[in-house]
Amino acid sequence: GGQNGQVFAKAGEVFAVYLPNGGEATVDLSGETGNWGLRWYNVTDGTWSTTYGVTAPGVVSLGTPAFSGDVAAVLVAGETGPPAP
Repeated sequence: GGQNGQVFAKAGEVFAVYLPNGGEATVDLSGETGNWGLRWYNVTDGTWSTTYGVTAPGVVSLGTPAFSGDVAAVLVAGETGPPAP
């Protein structure tokens, strides 16, 4: 909380959340439904985390980023995985 991340969205398909200083975040998927895959992207070195699963609708917690520093969370409709840590 208290951070100003940036959210980019294409409704029904993909959400991307950029967190310049890492930290936990939530995404409002109130207008969406079904399973969404969550992957963390390490902006510094270009690596990706494993895919975790979140379920819409509602405000979903992205959990703790898989990397420290500059990170982005990417949520893709129709994907699934284990719960985010």
